[in-house]
Amino acid sequence: MKKIKVSGSNELHIHNDRFSVYTGGLRLFLFYLACPVSLPDREDVDSEPELVSSTDNIFIWRVKSTVWEQKEYMLYIRDRAFIFTVKVKGKGAPVSVAYYRSRSLYNAAGYTLFNMQEFDHERSRHLMSDEPAVLEPMRAAPPPFLFPFFNDYNETITGLGVVAKRGEHNFDRFELHAPKNGWKENNCWFSLPLQGYTEIDGWWESPAIFGCFGESDMEVLEKYADWQYKHRDFTRRTAQDATPDWWRAPIFCGWGAQCVLSDTKGGDAKDHADQATYEGFSDRLDELGLEPGVIIIDDKWQKEYGALTPDPAKWRSLREFADDQHEKGRKVLLWFKCWDREGLPDDECILADGKPVSADPTNPKYLSRLNGAIHTLLSDDEGCCGCDGFKVDYMDCLPRTAGMQTWQKGVYGVELMKCLFEAIYQFAKDAKPDALINMSALHPYFAGNCDQFRLHDYDAYVRSPLSTMRFRSQMAQAVMPGVIVDADGFRGRTAYETLRILLEQPEIGVPDLYYFPDDFTEEDWTAVRDAWSEN
Repeated sequence: MKKIKVSGSNELHIHNDRFSVYTGGLRLFLFYLACPVSLPDREDVDSEPELVSSTDNIFIWRVKSTVWEQKEYMLYIRDRAFIFTVKVKGKGAPVSVAYYRSRSLYNAAGYTLFNMQEFDHERSRHLMSDEPAVLEPMRAAPPPFLFPFFNDYNETITGLGVVAKRGEHNFDRFELHAPKNGWKENNCWFSLPLQGYTEIDGWWESPAIFGCFGESDMEVLEKYADWQYKHRDFTRRTAQDATPDWWRAPIFCGWGAQCVLSDTKGGDAKDHADQATYEGFSDRLDELGLEPGVIIIDDKWQKEYGALTPDPAKWRSLREFADDQHEKGRKVLLWFKCWDREGLPDDECILADGKPVSADPTNPKYLSRLNGAIHTLLSDDEGCCGCDGFKVDYMDCLPRTAGMQTWQKGVYGVELMKCLFEAIYQFAKDAKPDALINMSALHPYFAGNCDQFRLHDYDAYVRSPLSTMRFRSQMAQAVMPGVIVDADGFRGRTAYETLRILLEQPEIGVPDLYYFPDDFTEEDWTAVRDAWSEN
């Protein structure tokens, strides 16, 4: 057995067939080296591992596999973190990688799940349970694929997650399995579903399990992101990056006001995304003396989601509206619904069982259409709309199933998301260099495509709006340091609650007003104006 210090009092104990993770003298995990990389029709079973190479910070084990010609495990320590990968040689398209599948043990009490639907700190912390914990695109799309583990014996947080190289994020989730938390069994293992989209012909190295230590969830999250910026060469944003001043200006987003009109005038909220309504919103902002730097036209200004053309029945001239807002000192963002195939021909779509299911961002025909549509919407050229960027939404609604057909074979999950978001970002910048892209990705792989991180919808029953929004903002700064945060709107249960949230927003990020509370007093609106002026 060999002891290797990772950081402080945190170390690894290396054995011939396993390794252990110790924090402050506590053995938190015991990982046996059995990691099946199975094919759809063949289960991968290992022989007993043999430690064939051992240095101060690199360890290699070799096993015989029932599926692969050759198979190795490698563990190495770098920059106060440890990295574990599986290497196989052969041919096939694995359905998953199961890390430490056999006999592995844990003494962790629980973990934080960073992408619950509620997405707040209190509801994100869980004790170990029989149910698998899944990190997948939800509020954060994609989320950081990291579990911060806490224990009952010391204050150290141990982060265990998955990291991949550019072009190799062919997964849509990362799963933690702790099947029984009793005295008979105490297993702990991880799985990465690949769904058969990764074709192997020769040597292949899996996405790696990353481990680090810290004093808080946010510290291990920051280390997880920082390691990838350094060793995966992802684009890091910093607070010193030059950005247009208007990116940090208060926002008015019309979605909440559209919902109010649906309640009072009838119809669906989407029916009210029209020029007359938004001109009314603009006039109301003027009446209140509010001066947002950005106005967002929300769902559904488009005639068809996929085709991205303004609905002529709702908009006599989007360019006229944009020009009017520019004269008032406001930029105009358009709500963008990802993946929707409405208005797209079948040959620009991802197919499942031969049927179109969504837009295909690997397809040159769709990309050409997307480029042209974005140019028309954002460019100041004659005949174009002259808008200023996008609020990118429904990012988590990518198709997720085995057997899909994309134009570029073998692109799935997070990589499919990356294809779409990179295209939106680049086409927007080509059309207008200072275009603003507002989105909800919370992963270092996407930092270079995110100008502004949106804290996203808030579920009112949680009853902790400010602490929740602060938690999400802290996560954003840990994962994408220096990113501008859109505090996003929230409609309180009372005028007082709504006002308190609006007044606190500048401490969380860019203020974002979603609707005009009809029970606000002039004194309330004065307080909002003052808060905005201090932003």
